[in-house]
Amino acid sequence: MADTDFTTDRLLSRANADLANGIGNAVNRITSLVHQQRQAIVLNTGAEPLPETDSLATAVATALAGFDRRTATTLITNAIDALNRDIVATAP
Repeated sequence: MADTDFTTDRLLSRANADLANGIGNAVNRITSLVHQQRQAIVLNTGAEPLPETDSLATAVATALAGFDRRTATTLITNAIDALNRDIVATAP
């Protein structure tokens, strides 16, 4: 693992850019979908979990158990990015 220059400002900036914005986008998109479809019947599409989220909890727990926070946050960020890409691509 490579050493990096650590500053609190850099940590907060990265967390806001990668996690908060990604999560915010996903929540906003899902909330908008629910609002638009609140009177509609939701059909069972048979959709499967995204590959990036299928075993996310276990993978993150394993990374954190090994004190590998970089891998844990990368897994979470990748899953959020995949969710946002899927919502845009499928335009439900």
